[in-house]
Amino acid sequence: MTLGERLKQARKQKELTLVQVENLTGISQSYLSKIERGQRKKPSLELISELAKLYNVDLNWLIEGFKENGINDENIRNKIETIVEQLNYVSEKDLEIILNIIKVFVAERRE
Repeated sequence: MTLGERLKQARKQKELTLVQVENLTGISQSYLSKIERGQRKKPSLELISELAKLYNVDLNWLIEGFKENGINDENIRNKIETIVEQLNYVSEKDLEIILNIIKVFVAERRE
């Protein structure tokens, strides 16, 4: 599910129209519609944060499809379980290399 699809889902769950969201936030309904349809790929974090508060949804879920308290996507959960199973067959040396790669990846994402 894309950011736009999650935004639309959250808006509909709050039973809000695009016009109502525009009235509440000042964000034009045409711009919101373009975001929901995927025609605007990178809305600002400030805008997404404002919509997350309005819709009362987790910001991480809106941005990446994750809930702060865990993964909400069954496909991702299954992929992680498969990876963990495969790690049982990896040597200690290779595990150390994998952990270092993960540490670098996490550090880069935090910057």
